[in-house]
Amino acid sequence: KRINAVLEIENSINDAESEIGRDSDKIQASLEFKNVSFRYRGAEDLALDNLSVDVKAGETLAIIGGTGSGKSTVINL
Repeated sequence: KRINAVLEIENSINDAESEIGRDSDKIQASLEFKNVSFRYRGAEDLALDNLSVDVKAGETLAIIGGTGSGKSTVINL
């Protein structure tokens, strides 16, 4: 139900009007994490355990999940 609610939200970002949108043909960035684990200093438990993700140039990644599931940690990495 929550996934459908997120997917039904109308996009409020128009890449054609942004700097990145104008220069997007020049950007060839990608992001890959392989088996990444992360623990905050002083914490006993891992905030992320064995995360693998591969986002190629031009692809979009959505990160959704419940409170405390590590979304902000992934974004900050």
